[in-house]
Amino acid sequence: MNKLSIYCYKYPPNKGVGGRRWHLFANRLIDLGYKVRIISRFPDSPKPDLKNHTFLKKNKNRLFPWVRKENDSKLVWHIQKLFAKLTIKGLIWEEVTYLKKEIITSVKQDIDNKVDFIIVTCAPFRWAYYISKYLAEYEGEKPKLIIDIRDPWSNNKLSYFSSSSTKVINEEAEFEHYSINNANYVFFVHKKDAENAIRNYNNPNISWVPNGANLTKELHLIKPKKLSKHLEQIQIVFAGTLYMGAEESLYEFIRDLNARLRINNKAKAHWTILGNWSPETISKVEKITDCSFLGALESNEIKQEILNADFACSYVSPKLNYAINTKIIEAAALRVPVILLSKEGDVSEFLIRNNLGVHINLTKINSNLILEWYNENRETGPWQDFKEFDINSLVDKYIVKTFDALA
Repeated sequence: MNKLSIYCYKYPPNKGVGGRRWHLFANRLIDLGYKVRIISRFPDSPKPDLKNHTFLKKNKNRLFPWVRKENDSKLVWHIQKLFAKLTIKGLIWEEVTYLKKEIITSVKQDIDNKVDFIIVTCAPFRWAYYISKYLAEYEGEKPKLIIDIRDPWSNNKLSYFSSSSTKVINEEAEFEHYSINNANYVFFVHKKDAENAIRNYNNPNISWVPNGANLTKELHLIKPKKLSKHLEQIQIVFAGTLYMGAEESLYEFIRDLNARLRINNKAKAHWTILGNWSPETISKVEKITDCSFLGALESNEIKQEILNADFACSYVSPKLNYAINTKIIEAAALRVPVILLSKEGDVSEFLIRNNLGVHINLTKINSNLILEWYNENRETGPWQDFKEFDINSLVDKYIVKTFDALA
């Protein structure tokens, strides 16, 4: 049993962090001899020539009231929006809603091709719901279904569904619950989320598979000299999500750091911001420090920006201070020290235990440790938990063993 299909909404070359996890896992599985098919949304850039990669693209004529084009009728757009609200369950803005036909067609192909395992990585949860519902109702031989949950629906409730009605929020929650209850196995990225799910669902077929990096490969990379023109400044790259409510903490930290730099007769830090930030947040950061905003980049481009920096900054919200995210692991793998903005928790303990960077406690911001690290030219490590986050080890220890158990 070695044929599997991975359904990953923003798999590379699509930009964004969501696909990088399974891109690494898939490469390892291919090396082990598994026949892997990837199914993702149509890429942001022109369609590349990738072997065994299926791109789903919605029909142009299908209703999709995401953004009204400048020349389109406002009245017609509002009528389309109203129709979508009346006929669609959950968020009408979720693009997966309009890919249902293509998704099910792809699952049928997997059944015909006698694929052994279908892996669906979430969010969006509707993606998993369509697949799990079809397989649950299908009579006959079918692939085993594994759901991989990067962030539980509850973690995204405040930011992702902030303007949604209670009805829509509850409908979206149903997608995750149904998928978990009908999957043959469920992976959670974060250990505490897995433990909570095991209790809540009374399901032993749930386990933790953390984010990782190809640590052995990254060890051979040599950190280049800074390519930035701002050579006299501390270079900080922020790659990832700035969750709702984090802005004020970030502003306070930037001001505190720049004040300490000024006392030491040094220039303001230069920030390179990667990801989808609001224009208002970017504008405010630009007013208090030197800043470059590059938007969403591909994985290798993000890695290069991290390598060019003195520090890689990451924010972990108080509700998720147990969640070691991809950006922290990637920066640590590249031996670039992490600036962790968070309250005390599992992530800060992990960072300190492995000497991977500096923890800035949000309850009392003090950036002096950053200057000490920079001035003393400290190096990260030794990484005590190294093997636990190595991609090869993760695939062998968790994913392959799950395949064997379900066979």
